[in-house]
Amino acid sequence: MQYQQFKVLTFDLDDTLWECLPVIEQAEQKLREWLTRHYPKITARYSSSALADNRHSISQNNPKKAHDFSFIRQTQLFNIALDSGYSEQIAAQVRDCGSEVFITERSNIILYEDVIPVFKLLSKDYRLGALTNGNVDLSKTELDSYFDFTLNAITAGFAKPDNRFFLQACALANVDASEILHIGDHPVHDIQGASNAGIATVWLNRKNTNWPDLPKPTNIIFSLKELPKILALTNPVA
Repeated sequence: MQYQQFKVLTFDLDDTLWECLPVIEQAEQKLREWLTRHYPKITARYSSSALADNRHSISQNNPKKAHDFSFIRQTQLFNIALDSGYSEQIAAQVRDCGSEVFITERSNIILYEDVIPVFKLLSKDYRLGALTNGNVDLSKTELDSYFDFTLNAITAGFAKPDNRFFLQACALANVDASEILHIGDHPVHDIQGASNAGIATVWLNRKNTNWPDLPKPTNIIFSLKELPKILALTNPVA
């Protein structure tokens, strides 16, 4: 394959450009501290595990919105405020302000050390796009200036690996599927989903795990520093 054909490089975000779990755990903790400080009846009524179960129930009861993590969070905050004895007016404040607290912390990411050097290089020759099922606010991160477009499950209306997600990305970038290379960590959500839409793929295997019993990606790398080389760029990344 001639990698020079690509005009657009798209990247998954969580666990591709930063480690996701510590970010989510920190955001959950900060939200709980905020609720305890301002609306203590909520955290007195609900443990952290009970809140996790509650979000799962909301997702199960709203299958058409299960991809929309912001909807699930906002619905939960409103409902638990009401259940804790607060008025609808206060519950709306909990929903709106609490969601902002969570998203702010959820967007407080720590990038892998290879991300910025490689993005500086790639952005000279390619348009870059962010494709995510998550709800990070890129405008609150140092990555925002590198991306030409962003698509998440909320705006798309469905989540990866649905191939409609990737076809919508093609439309957003105004290119054919053959002109996009997608880089991600998840064998199904990223690699299989993009492949089913006719998009070439690079599996970023940071944890050096075995590839599952699925059609193989176009290429495999273990660090983003390897990506410029397979794209035949001449500028090395130290």
